[in-house]
Amino acid sequence: MYNMGLAHYGMRTKGNVVRQTAADWFQNALKSQPALSLDERADVNFRLGDLYFDLNKPGPAAAAYAAATTHGEEIEKQGGKAPDWLTETYYKLGQIYDGQNDKPAQKQAWVRYLARNPAPGIRKTTAEQAIRTELQRF
Repeated sequence: MYNMGLAHYGMRTKGNVVRQTAADWFQNALKSQPALSLDERADVNFRLGDLYFDLNKPGPAAAAYAAATTHGEEIEKQGGKAPDWLTETYYKLGQIYDGQNDKPAQKQAWVRYLARNPAPGIRKTTAEQAIRTELQRF
């Protein structure tokens, strides 16, 4: 199921039907394959987050990204290399929470994003400014 999800994920630019099919395969892999490694679980959740984000399903996207970041941090704690997507996923998570008007969660995600020392750019500036201003009270 994991491999079917990967195959459909690779074709996600073909439209929402393919995106949803990939998401379904990944969800089934998480439910029916408890033996997936921590790296695979992190990867599946990250890809699910991307798919749900593209499908404009913010609730499932946030849940998947939150699980992905938790798994990514666990990989680091166990002495492994953090997934390449980990830092930017905190930013995306903050964007989703902003869209849901969940300011405390947005702040938490962006504080974690900034704690990972992202590269200079508009995202970093946006997160820094938001935390100093509109998110300061949360």
